[in-house]
Amino acid sequence: MRLWARFLVLMTLTFIAGCSTSTNYRSSVVEFSHSVKKETVKPPQVPILSLPLRVGIAFVPETIQHQNHGGSTSLSSSSGLSEKDKMSLMQDIGEHFKKQEFVKSIVRIPSSYVPTMGSFDSLDRLKRKFGVDVLVLISFDQRQQVDSGFWAISYLTVIGAFIVPGQKTDTHTILNAICYHIPSGKTIFSASGSSDIRSRSTPFNMAAQAREDSIKGFYEANKNLAPSLDQQMDLFKSMICQPEGDYQIVCEPGYKGVGSVSKEVVSSVEPFKADSVLVKKAERRLYLKKGDQIFKEYKISLGANPIGHKIGEGDKRTPEGTYILDWRKTNSRFYKSIHISYPNKDDILSAKSKGLKPGGMIMIHGVPNGFSWTKSYFRNNDWTNGCIAVSNADMDEIWAYVADGTTIVIQP
Repeated sequence: MRLWARFLVLMTLTFIAGCSTSTNYRSSVVEFSHSVKKETVKPPQVPILSLPLRVGIAFVPETIQHQNHGGSTSLSSSSGLSEKDKMSLMQDIGEHFKKQEFVKSIVRIPSSYVPTMGSFDSLDRLKRKFGVDVLVLISFDQRQQVDSGFWAISYLTVIGAFIVPGQKTDTHTILNAICYHIPSGKTIFSASGSSDIRSRSTPFNMAAQAREDSIKGFYEANKNLAPSLDQQMDLFKSMICQPEGDYQIVCEPGYKGVGSVSKEVVSSVEPFKADSVLVKKAERRLYLKKGDQIFKEYKISLGANPIGHKIGEGDKRTPEGTYILDWRKTNSRFYKSIHISYPNKDDILSAKSKGLKPGGMIMIHGVPNGFSWTKSYFRNNDWTNGCIAVSNADMDEIWAYVADGTTIVIQP
């Protein structure tokens, strides 16, 4: 009788003090890529895709919304998704990209490199930092609803002589993968997957159960994302195989193409050349441009005295200004060389006024012949006498894309 009395009292209290808790873990690509603080507006343009693609994958930082209704029950202030889990999920997504012949490499970007408040400028920085052509941003929306009360009596658990009200947890997860072409700011394709996890627990293990359900929800949604992702990539592949479509296709030297791309599109873009070359000395970057679009970029090394315009012979400065890439040679002491038309008339007059010789033979070139085994040194230091140096592999691409007579603009 005493046990039944406790049961009736507990039922009454449960009915009166029924509680519902809703917690929403989410991350938004729109909010991330269009930060109010710093937004770069990109004009509409047809993306120039350089095949095969180097793909970066990153998780968008999350935000938490937490609401209680009818009680004070609380959950963790963040989802159960650890950095190890994110890397694992990105690994699974990356495997689907690796199967595609238009993908060259996959880079998983740790969360520590992704700013909380993003923008297209921050996406550009990620692109340069990790050397990727496109970026796949993973966002999610996970809602956990925890209910307890009279209607949840079916989940009561008997512990000794006591009866404890049960908790019912529903976890709904949506995972989105959006592939961005950073230079144009255009979405190439997107895919999504979802999951629903339902469980029961006592108030004593509710938090642990909620975390477990949260992680399980992400992995189930990721599993369900796979078919949609494969379908979207197949559709994308069929689009780039059209000689006239939504993309301009550039194929790296030696790349044979994707399906009908090798039969149709490659033949139409084989003579594809850059309209101009842009060098930003402070960024240590060289960009190939078609119209207003950048379609390739490379890390560079400069003269050993890199700051400022070249004044005269022997100052080890890389010149600044607008010049012409006017001729090339394969038999220099460096791996391929393309000549920059320095000095021009103004450079000659400026040097003469200072009693100096202007110098010359400023080139874009690769690593010194016979020293490719020390490529890490040449890639990470300014070491030339005023030339612009790149890796031998990058020099092969520049050699193929840049014709004699192309304008080069060298900025500080």
